[in-house]
Amino acid sequence: MARPGFDPERLLPPAACAELDRYPLTETEAAPHRDGPLGAVAGWYWCGAGGGLLALALHEETGLPLVAMLSALEAPRDDLPLELVLEAGVGCDAHMLCGCGWRAAAGADERLVGICAERLRAMCADEPGVDPDDPATAAAARATARFLVARAGRTPR
Repeated sequence: MARPGFDPERLLPPAACAELDRYPLTETEAAPHRDGPLGAVAGWYWCGAGGGLLALALHEETGLPLVAMLSALEAPRDDLPLELVLEAGVGCDAHMLCGCGWRAAAGADERLVGICAERLRAMCADEPGVDPDDPATAAAARATARFLVARAGRTPR
């Protein structure tokens, strides 16, 4: 749960603040995270463009391997199965630490897979305002990773 008097928006990169000023999180996007370690701004790091950026910072902070949560999409029987990357983070003991805290795969439709840091960096660099080599963006992600690890721990409990 976010601490009283703590402004979690200070953990967002400048581009995220500008984006959220233009397009605030909807109640649906913010509600699942309101009581989590990062509060409602986790919506930007979790389901927004910042997921990969936070994953890279968490990897740097913890040394844990980078992982992605894949979700199977429904497809006709005669079609190839499709999976979608839902979020990225770092993994430990079949759990993933991401913007929403520690979580395990939810059911048979989700699974964790390892991901490559270089590929994740390239994906982030392609998104406006999420370049992990931008000093202000990287500093915000590192501060968020330190805060998240302090709140959620280095391993799932």
